[in-house]
Amino acid sequence: MSNSVNDYETLGFFYLGKDYDIKTREVTDKLTLYDSKNLVTHSVVLGMTGSGKTGLCMGLLEEAAMDHIPAIVIDPKGDIANLMLTLPDFKGSDFRPWINGGDARKKGSSPDEYAEKTAKRWGKGIGTWHQSPDRVRQLQDKIDIHLFPPGSQSGIPVSILSSLDAPPFEVIDDGELLGERIESTVSSLLSLVRVNADPIQSPVAILLSSIFQHVWTAEQSLTLESLIRNIQRPSFDKIGVIDLESFLPAKERQKLALKFNSLLASLSFSTWLDEPRKGAGFDELAGYAMNADNYKAVGKDCADWIYRNERVTHFQSPLYQEYSKPDQSAGDFRARLMVKGREAELAEEIAELEAKSDVNNTELDTEKVKPYKKDIDVNSVSLIWLPYNEDEKVAC
Repeated sequence: MSNSVNDYETLGFFYLGKDYDIKTREVTDKLTLYDSKNLVTHSVVLGMTGSGKTGLCMGLLEEAAMDHIPAIVIDPKGDIANLMLTLPDFKGSDFRPWINGGDARKKGSSPDEYAEKTAKRWGKGIGTWHQSPDRVRQLQDKIDIHLFPPGSQSGIPVSILSSLDAPPFEVIDDGELLGERIESTVSSLLSLVRVNADPIQSPVAILLSSIFQHVWTAEQSLTLESLIRNIQRPSFDKIGVIDLESFLPAKERQKLALKFNSLLASLSFSTWLDEPRKGAGFDELAGYAMNADNYKAVGKDCADWIYRNERVTHFQSPLYQEYSKPDQSAGDFRARLMVKGREAELAEEIAELEAKSDVNNTELDTEKVKPYKKDIDVNSVSLIWLPYNEDEKVAC
C-alpha cells in the first residue's frame, strides 16, 4: 500500500506514524491518525525509560504546529527545545554544529563525515514515514519558538520584576481578579525564599498580601527593594482589626525581610532580575546546547581535560590520618593538625583524671558538700560537685 502526505495532512488529525501489529510484531501500512479533540482536556503519556515518551510528545507538538495550534511547553528536562532544530535541507554542513565529536570517533569517522552520514540517515528516515523535506520546511515556516530558561541567559531571560508591577486597571477594579493576582504573586515570592505558608492562615502571607493590596490599589508598582522596606515598615498599622505589632511583631518581620534581602544579594539570583533587552533576538546556539543526550559526554570530556591539564596539591598527615582540602595551604593544614593534636592531648588528660578520681568508690560526707557551678564552655554547661571544707573555707 502506498501512502502520501495527502493521506494524513488533514486539519484536526495528528499524524503519529503507523499502526503496529503486536501478533506479527511488524509495522503495518495503516496510518496512525490521532483526533486532536482528544487533547482538549488533560492527558498523560506513560512508559518505561527509552520507550519513546518524549518522541511522542514532540510529534504531537509538531503536528499541532502544522495546524497552527500554539503551545506553552514547560520542560524541566530540556529535550523539547530540540524542536528548534528543523534542518529541511538535510545537509551535512547544517548538522555539523550539533555533532558530538566523541560519537564520530567511536564510529571511526571525522566529525564532518559523521555529520554527512547523519544528515542522509535522517533524510532517509523521514522518507520511510511518508514525509518529505518540504513538510519539514513548512513546519519551520509555521513555528516561531521562544525559549525562556529560568535563571539563565541562554535564551530570553525570565525576570520576576514584572510580576511586581501594578496590574492594569481592569484587574485592580475587579476584586476577585486582584485577589487571585495577589495570592499567586505572594505564593511565588514565598517559594523563592523557601517559606511554606498558607495564603489564608499564615501571618507572613497575609502581611505580604496586605502590602500588595495597599500598593497596587494605589496604582503603584513594587520592586524587591521597596518590598523589603514595606515588610520592615508597612504603610499601615493594622491588619484587619488587630494592630500590626500584635499580628506580626517587628522581630518576625525583620526575619522575613532578611530572607528577601539574602535572595536579592545572591549572585545566582541576579539572572532572575535581568530584563530582556529591547529588540533582542535569537542567535545560533552552541552545538551541544540543544541535545540533552550530549551532556554526559561533555561532562566526561571536561573531567578528562581537567585530569590532564590541572593539578591539585594535597597534604597528608599519616599520624592523624588527615588530608588537606583542595584549596587549603600548607600553613592552614598545619594549624588544623595542631588543633587536632591538642584535642587528642586533652582527651588523654581527661581520661587520666577520670581514672584517678573514681567517683563511684569515693565516700563523701554529705554535710560537708556544697555544689559549685562552673561553665565549661559556650556550648556545654556542667555542674561539678566539689567537697567544701567549712574550716579552711577553700575547695579541696
